[in-house]
Amino acid sequence: LQIWYSNVPHTELVEYKGHQNWVKVAGRYLVFPGGGTQFKHGALHYIDFINENVPDIAWGKHSRVILDVGCGVASFGGFLFDRDVLAMSLAPKDEHEAQVQFALERGIPAISAVMGTLRLPFPGKVFDVVHCARCRVPWHIEGGYFVWSATPVYQKKPEDKEIWKGRKPMNNSCYEKRSVQDPPMCEASDDANAAWNVPLQTCMHKVPIDSLQRGSRWPEQWPARLDKTPYWMLGSEMGVYGKPQPEDFVADYEHWKRVVSKSYINGMGINWATVRNVMDMRAIYGGLFGIYHDWCQSFSTYPRSYDLMHADHLFSMIKQKCKIVPLVVEVDRILRPEGKLIVRDTAEVVSELESILRSMQWEIRMTYNKDNEGLLSAQKTMWRPKEFETLDYGMMT
Repeated sequence: LQIWYSNVPHTELVEYKGHQNWVKVAGRYLVFPGGGTQFKHGALHYIDFINENVPDIAWGKHSRVILDVGCGVASFGGFLFDRDVLAMSLAPKDEHEAQVQFALERGIPAISAVMGTLRLPFPGKVFDVVHCARCRVPWHIEGGYFVWSATPVYQKKPEDKEIWKGRKPMNNSCYEKRSVQDPPMCEASDDANAAWNVPLQTCMHKVPIDSLQRGSRWPEQWPARLDKTPYWMLGSEMGVYGKPQPEDFVADYEHWKRVVSKSYINGMGINWATVRNVMDMRAIYGGLFGIYHDWCQSFSTYPRSYDLMHADHLFSMIKQKCKIVPLVVEVDRILRPEGKLIVRDTAEVVSELESILRSMQWEIRMTYNKDNEGLLSAQKTMWRPKEFETLDYGMMT
């Protein structure tokens, strides 16, 4: 409910939205009462009100993963933790200043992004609910819910009424019956799951009808959804690691369950009570939030936002496309001082990373090599160059 003011020294929202209980200054802290433009009685009251009016949403069972667009200070996503729901909060950098930074500092998953000309970096049909509280986005997974919370003026406008009274269909019959194809259906060649630097198109994708196609039915209730092989992976296609997908998924789940319980929890010297924001840089099957990213480019987040980053054979893959030094520098930018980096890769890459991190004044907490495979645990320190060192380096370059 509170963060250090010195970590996010922004008062614009305090001044602009203070009367709506978004955020307040209390001594050395920024305090988040849980209010908002649409949350006059608090975020939890608002969350429960939605569930009471649409019981099928069933927070924490039927609906587990949601996208909160125009998240403000992410109080909606923060209070959804109390209902066992994960929210990915999303906001642009606008006149409200540092919305995503507030969210990350509070330990709420968030990215800085804009719904404008490109698709968001998520595959299609992955969120159970999309929420928009006056997010100023012209929104228009099968059976999923779109929750649009706005001022009463939107109740009467014909164009807006078409939005809030509609629901994405669960089959294609209504699309096929339209006398006017406006907006049109997307071409068959347009992959709904392609999301990295893909321009937005004014078209709609058909609802999947193949029983083994992702999005054709609702996933398992939570928490069974966590470890049960998804229905759309039960076919004969090969998985990422070369086995049939069902076997691949189970083997990967058991592998990481074993690694985390036997190695990471007690074998790394990490006080996990101090770790909240974690980024798995190459999640494969393991991400409960999955986001596409090319690590040859910078990641859209604020500096010093994450407590721990994990990379499984990422650096050896990156070396085939670009240099790894800029990526290590990006990791240094993203991690907080005293943040941790865990790397599993080839022994050669781990050795190279160790040298780079030492040159950046990181502390190497642990290295381990066996059969040409390596493991590295390193910690970013509080060190930073003195002014004359920075000037000397600038003159040399």
